[in-house]
Amino acid sequence: MDLPYKDEYFDLVFTSGVLIHISPADLGRALEEIHRCAKTWIWGMEYYAPEEVQVNYRGQDNLLWKMDYAKRYLDRFDDLELVREQRLPYLHSPNVDPNVDTMFLLKRK
Repeated sequence: MDLPYKDEYFDLVFTSGVLIHISPADLGRALEEIHRCAKTWIWGMEYYAPEEVQVNYRGQDNLLWKMDYAKRYLDRFDDLELVREQRLPYLHSPNVDPNVDTMFLLKRK
């Protein structure tokens, strides 16, 4: 929650399967740190659900969430725009429906 980098240090910040493990109570702070460190691009690939869904993970609760992470960024930061988003359905998955990942690319305006 406190990345050891200067503001806008990276041209691109990428997460894949990271945000899904951050509790919704802490997610805003994590997004702020990612946004702070990203000079131009934020690229993510995370589990997707249109609304926040807590998923039992390896027999444990409160360790994994699906939600619309691109929307969370866009709702929080006025200087970001969605360049592209693609939803990738699973062929087979035991997780909560919808069984979809999302890949998104955001850019500072």
